[in-house]
Amino acid sequence: MLASSAARDWPALAVDIRSHCAGPIPAFVTEDAELTLILDGDGHSNVHRAAHGVRQHAPAMRGTTFVIPAATHEEATYVTADIPEVMHLYLSRRLFEDISREDHLPYFDPANIHYVSGICDRSLDWMGAIVARELLQETSSASILIETIGLSLAERMVANYGIGVRQRPATAGARRGLDSIRLRRVLAHVEDNLGRALSIHELAAVACLSPFHFARAFRQATGDPPHRYVSGRRLALAKRLLRETDRSLSEIAAICCFSSQANLSRAFVRVVGVTPGRFRAEMNL
Repeated sequence: MLASSAARDWPALAVDIRSHCAGPIPAFVTEDAELTLILDGDGHSNVHRAAHGVRQHAPAMRGTTFVIPAATHEEATYVTADIPEVMHLYLSRRLFEDISREDHLPYFDPANIHYVSGICDRSLDWMGAIVARELLQETSSASILIETIGLSLAERMVANYGIGVRQRPATAGARRGLDSIRLRRVLAHVEDNLGRALSIHELAAVACLSPFHFARAFRQATGDPPHRYVSGRRLALAKRLLRETDRSLSEIAAICCFSSQANLSRAFVRVVGVTPGRFRAEMNL
């Protein structure tokens, strides 16, 4: 195990990053739908696996993805050579319930997903890279970002790998974006709660929308996805505290929901261009 989300507040999407040595992987039964994404592999290793009488094999190259439906009894897996980094994403049933409610459709059972090996899906690769980065260096709005990514992953699994699923058009409401009254209510809620964890479900409830609809509509209305907007407001609060108070950097990081002073510093350097200490010093000149 190289990294895990077990200690993170990510209720709908669990993530592990592991290295796999050559040899057999014991049989197991999946509870959630799973995406396995090769983060570091040169194709010299081959993955042989079988479930429900179906046998598959594929080279383990960077960006290669394996799809496992929920409730799958994977009978045997054999890795022919070491694979340095593999990310396992476990998508809870709640994500599939949310995207079903989005279009007022019957619940899609994640057990009804094709068992697929060796696909190269750039969208899955891109979303997986975001999750991996967040796992290794958590930002102040990680929970919102990960929930949004989880919804997008579930939607893509249903659309591309769901059994008997037709393409679902975007809802008219999602195309319209948020009306001004709901938007003001959400923005006020964010401002009042910058110092505690926020979730996409909570913000969607304030807007009286489904989580997936809300994420799309918020971006339409503001130009930013919810996690980026919240991160920006927390960074603005940190700037104000640096200018107007003598609180320590660790205190400011905690107040603004950064998991550590180091994460606050990384966010500052990335967005502002200087460290928080340098920013404070320049403000006091």
